[in-house]
Amino acid sequence: MCKRGQRGAVTAEFAVILPAVVALAILLCCLGRAVVVRVECQDAARTIARRAAQQMQVDATSLEDVADGLEPWADSVAAQLAGSGADATLSAAVSGTEPTGTAGNGIEVRVRAPVIPDPLHVLPAAVEGCAFAWSP
Repeated sequence: MCKRGQRGAVTAEFAVILPAVVALAILLCCLGRAVVVRVECQDAARTIARRAAQQMQVDATSLEDVADGLEPWADSVAAQLAGSGADATLSAAVSGTEPTGTAGNGIEVRVRAPVIPDPLHVLPAAVEGCAFAWSP
C-alpha cells in the first residue's frame, strides 16, 4: 500500500523522464540516418570511380573529357544509390600522388547528399563520400 503523501509520485517521475527519453531516441534515429546516408554516398562514389577508371583505360582522351562525359551518368548513379537529393562531382587530379605514393593522373569523385532537415542544427545538413580513380 502507498502512503497518502506518495500518491502520484511515479506518474510525476514518469512525466519528467519521458521527454528526455523521447528526445534521446529521436537523436539516435537521426544519427543512424546520417551514418546510413554517409555509407550510401561512399558506395556511390566508389561505383562512379570504378567506372571512371574503366573509362580512362578504354579512352585515350584527357581526364577532363572523361570526367565531363561521365558527369550525367554519375549524377543518376548518385541519385539511385544515395537518394534523390544526391549529386556527384568529378574533377581531374592531374599529376597527383596516389595513396600508395606513386605519381599518376586521376579523377576525384565526391558524392554529397542531404541527411534530414534539422532545425536545431545538431546533425550535419549533408554528408559526403569521396573516392579516387587513378590511371597508370
